[in-house]
Amino acid sequence: MKRIVLLGGGHAHALALLEWSLRPLPGVELLLVSPSRYSLYSGSVPAWLAGELPAEALQIDLERLCQAAGARWVQDEATALDPARQQLQLAGSGALHFELLSINTGSTLSAPAHPGPVLALRPLERLLSLWPALLAQWQQGQGPLQLDLVGGGAAGVEVMLAALHRLRGLRADRPIQARLFCASQRLLPGHNAGVARRAQAALLRAGVSLQLGQRWRAGDSPPR
Repeated sequence: MKRIVLLGGGHAHALALLEWSLRPLPGVELLLVSPSRYSLYSGSVPAWLAGELPAEALQIDLERLCQAAGARWVQDEATALDPARQQLQLAGSGALHFELLSINTGSTLSAPAHPGPVLALRPLERLLSLWPALLAQWQQGQGPLQLDLVGGGAAGVEVMLAALHRLRGLRADRPIQARLFCASQRLLPGHNAGVARRAQAALLRAGVSLQLGQRWRAGDSPPR
C-alpha cells in the first residue's frame, strides 16, 4: 500500500481530508501528522477579535476529522526530513516512510522590537492568550490609546476593524488613535481597485489614519 503523509494541520490539509472522505484513492494510506490535536482557523480570527465568536469556534479537531475521512491520525512532531530516502523523522515515532509528502505547517513571524505591547497574529496559540489580557488592561485603564497596525492586506484591514469594534464596545469613553501602515501606495494590492476603495472607506469611517506607502519603523509608535 502506498502512503501519502500530510504534515501539519493547516487549512489546505483540512480541505484535503474533506475531499478524501468523498473520494478516497484505493490502495493508498493517508496520514496526518501534527503536534497538536487542534488546528486554529485563521479565517475566523477577526470575528473572534471582535467578540463575535468564542475561541472554541476557531478550533478544528484534527483527530475527529481524520476519523471521519478514513485517514490515520499521528500526533507527533517532525524533526527532520530526508527527501532522498522519502522519510520523515518524528520525535516520538521515529522514521516514517512516504511516497508523497505535503507540508502545510502554517506561517510564522517575528514581531518587531518595541517597548510597548505588541499583538502579533502568529502564532495563533499565543494570540489567544494575549488578546484577552490586553482587553482586560483596556477595561481597567484610563486615557487614550494609540493603536498602530502594520500591513495593508485583507487580514490587516479585517483585524483593524475587528479590534476597534471590540475595544470601543468595551470602553466607548476612551478615545483611540488608530493608524494603519502599508508599504504599498494603496490598500489590498492583490485585489481589484473597487475592493480597495471600499476597504479604505470602511477604515476612514472607523477613524483610522492611513499611512500608505510607508513602512513601519521602530520609533514610529509610542511605548503606550
